[in-house]
Amino acid sequence: MVACTNIDSDDLDTDAMQPTINVRSTEGAAGSSVSVVLHVGDSPTTFVELQGDDTLTATAAEQTVTLEGHELLGVVEYNGNLDTDPAGDVVTVAFTRTEEGKESAPDSNVALTEPLALTAPAGGATASRAADLEIAWTSETSEDQVRVSWSGGCVEQGSRDVTAGSASLTLEGGSIVKREQGENEEEPVPDECDVSLTVSRSRSGTIDPGFGGGSISHTFSDSVTFASQP
Repeated sequence: MVACTNIDSDDLDTDAMQPTINVRSTEGAAGSSVSVVLHVGDSPTTFVELQGDDTLTATAAEQTVTLEGHELLGVVEYNGNLDTDPAGDVVTVAFTRTEEGKESAPDSNVALTEPLALTAPAGGATASRAADLEIAWTSETSEDQVRVSWSGGCVEQGSRDVTAGSASLTLEGGSIVKREQGENEEEPVPDECDVSLTVSRSRSGTIDPGFGGGSISHTFSDSVTFASQP
């Protein structure tokens, strides 16, 4: 395991940072969550910890929230929640600095993508991994990419990208497969388990040019759990 390193923001210029900004909305839940991880350059294991008057805020529909920092296993992440989730609303994340010689990056933004909602399979249903699985969802018209993904205690994680504009997918029999027993597992992998199936749509936005790179995106998702058996 590679150790994580944290560097204080007051030791860095803004263009030495590359943020990963994720805005997420979920069917049936009000509002949207915002998370920001600031990397030093393109290092996946070196993170920025805000110091002094350096702040991250998120704004949408005249609401502004200050993102609060949390650290878990060396990863520093800044989080907050906005009340908005309608398609087309713009979320703007601002990195504000007041120290002389330190440039702010006030305008990383993304417009929220269109919502969707799963209609099949039904929650609590039972499905054979050997048979085709019909997946369907309702959706507004959108040009953004949709992905279907699945995970469970007895199956390998997997995903399938779907053509923009589609509202259904037939997952061929054998696409979801039983996972192999891990080296350190004492109990055999069961033949049947609950599988979480998620359909999500994502849209990329624009990172403030004051940063040295990075990404911002919005994802709208819906999930259902069903029993998977051979």
